[in-house]
Amino acid sequence: MSAVLEREPSYYQSYSPEYKAEALAKIKANGGNVLRTANELGIPRQTLESWLLVSDRFAELQQGKQSELASKYEANLHRLADNISETDLTQVPFGSKATAIGILTDKMLLLRGQPTSISVDLSRQDISITLQAALAEVIDITPGSDDE
Repeated sequence: MSAVLEREPSYYQSYSPEYKAEALAKIKANGGNVLRTANELGIPRQTLESWLLVSDRFAELQQGKQSELASKYEANLHRLADNISETDLTQVPFGSKATAIGILTDKMLLLRGQPTSISVDLSRQDISITLQAALAEVIDITPGSDDE
C-alpha cells in the first residue's frame, strides 16, 4: 500500500467502541432521535446512523452505558427532588423543576427498557389523586392540605 493511502485525512475522527456505545445509549435515551443526539454530542448525524447499522457490535458495551446513564439520571432525579424547597422555588419555577424531573424520569425508564407512558385508562380524579400523592412524597405536602 502506498503511504498516501495509509495516512488518514486530518478531518477524520476516530471514536472508541466505548464512546460509540455511549452515543448509542444516548440515542435510546433521546427516544431514538438521532439528530438531537448528534447535536448534543457535536458529531455528524450520518456518523451516528452508521453506528446504528452495526449497533449489534456494541450491544454489550451499550447495555453497560445505558445502565450508567440511567443511574446518572436517577441520581439527578433524587438531587432535584431533594432540592425542591420554598427558597429554591423563588429562584427556579416549580414548573421548570417538574419538567426536568419528567424528562430525567423518561430517559431513565427508556434506558432501563421500562414503559414511559401510562397505558391504563384512568379518570381525571384518579390521575389527580396519584399526582398529589407523588408530589406529596417529593416535596412533603400532605394531600388535601391547604398548602397545595
